[in-house]
Amino acid sequence: MIEEGYEISALAGAQRCKLSTLRTLCNTWGVKGNDIRSILDRLEEIRVPTLIIWGAQDRVVPVAHAHLAAKRVPNARLHIFDPCGHVPNIERADEFNALVIDFLSNG
Repeated sequence: MIEEGYEISALAGAQRCKLSTLRTLCNTWGVKGNDIRSILDRLEEIRVPTLIIWGAQDRVVPVAHAHLAAKRVPNARLHIFDPCGHVPNIERADEFNALVIDFLSNG
C-alpha cells in the first residue's frame, strides 16, 4: 500500500490536486464546518440508490459517519469492511470491486 501511495503521489499534478482539495475542505482549525454541514443537511434529498462503503478502523473519518449517512440517505446500502482503514478501495480492492460491480449490476 505504501508503494502504491508513493506511485500515485508521484504522478504529474498529484501534489497540486491534493493541496487544492485540502484548501477547499480544510483550514487551520481542521475541516471547514459550513461546507460539511451543507452536505449533511441535504442527505435526505438523495433519491438514487446509494452504496456507502467504509472501513471499520477508519481513523480519518470515523465509521460513525457511515452509520449516520446510511440512516439519512433514502435507499442507502451500507457496507463496512472490517478490518479496514480509510481506503477500502485499496486495502480490500478485490472485495471492494466485487461489491461495487454487484451494486451497479443489481442495485
